[in-house]
This record gives sequence, structure tokens and C-alpha cells, in this order.
Amino acid sequence: MSDPNPYATPSEQTLTDAGAELSPPQTVSVHTLEEDHLAAAAYNARNSPEMNAVHRRPRIMFTIVGVLALAMGLLMLAETAVAFVYILLGLGFLLGALMFPRVAARMIKANVRTLIKQDVITLDDDPSLITLDTWGVALDTTLVKTRISWQKIKRVRWNDDYLFLFYQSHMPIALPLRAFASEQRFHAFCRLAQSLWEGHHKAAN
Repeated sequence: MSDPNPYATPSEQTLTDAGAELSPPQTVSVHTLEEDHLAAAAYNARNSPEMNAVHRRPRIMFTIVGVLALAMGLLMLAETAVAFVYILLGLGFLLGALMFPRVAARMIKANVRTLIKQDVITLDDDPSLITLDTWGVALDTTLVKTRISWQKIKRVRWNDDYLFLFYQSHMPIALPLRAFASEQRFHAFCRLAQSLWEGHHKAAN
């Protein structure tokens, strides 16, 4: 787990009650590191419905081919050598179906590293400012200043180390725990994001 921000302002350090809530607007300052982009890519690969849909077809194909190969091997047990080849082939395809999400996640992370080296994905020298407000999310970096309405945010998710705001299917905004004064403030910020997002999406429905 990442360590909370040791350089937080006194006002940020006042939130120590795990049940305390925040009110909008709330702004957090963070230096985006390579590990943040990698964490976002890995989370997206494992949890995004869009990525799961992309992975589903090859996993189904691998499973079908594996089962068929195993069935052929079992039917041809009298021909030991041929049956052995089919059984190995079937087990290989089934293992491929099982390992496909993990392999795909590694490939995505490798691609992110390549894009960072090529400066397609940039790492900010100056801190980025991300603000949660009643209307949406403001993103202020050295390269981009934009406002994203809650209607355009597809999902809000978080784990122990990151808050993820999905406004694009392939890469969420990732806010790390280390940008906050404490775990309590991080979780309060996550709850605020979830509450604001749900409020707008429920109203839209």
C-alpha cells in the first residue's frame, strides 16, 4: 500500500475520523508517475467491462479448441502417440484460456511503458490538480486543462491505493493514495466522487 502524503497542509490533516465526509469542491495535487499509468492500465485490464469483452472471445475460442482437442485425444487412446499430442494440445489451449487475462495485462503494461518512453504518454514535471465539484471533474496539468461532466464519467472505482475515474474506456484518471494526507481523507475523497457520480447518473435515469 502506498504511504499517505507527508507534505499535506494542516487543513488537509484535520480529517482523521474514518467516517468524516467531504463537501465539493475538493482539489488534490499529484505528481503523475510511471507507476500510476501502469496501475491504471493493470486495473483497466482486469476490471473494465470493455476489456473483459475484448478478452472474452479469444478465451472462448481457446476453451473450445482445448476441449475438442482433449476429446479427440481421449477418443484415440488406442493410438498412444497421436492421443498424447491431442491431449497436450488440449491442455495447452485450456491453460492459455486460463492465463489469457494475466498475459493481456502484462502486454498492456509493456505497451504503456513503450508509450511513456516515446513520450506519447507524458509524465508531468509539475503537479496536476484534480478537482471534484458538483458539476464534474476539473483536470489541470501542464499540458491539459479540461472540465469533464459527471455524465461523461462512465464509472468511479477504487482500491486500497488508487481512485479511478473512467472517462475513457481504455485509460482512467488514477489518483494515488500518496496524494492525500491520510487514508481517511483518501477514502472520504473516493466516497465523495462516488456520491457525486451516482447523483448525476441516477438523475439522468
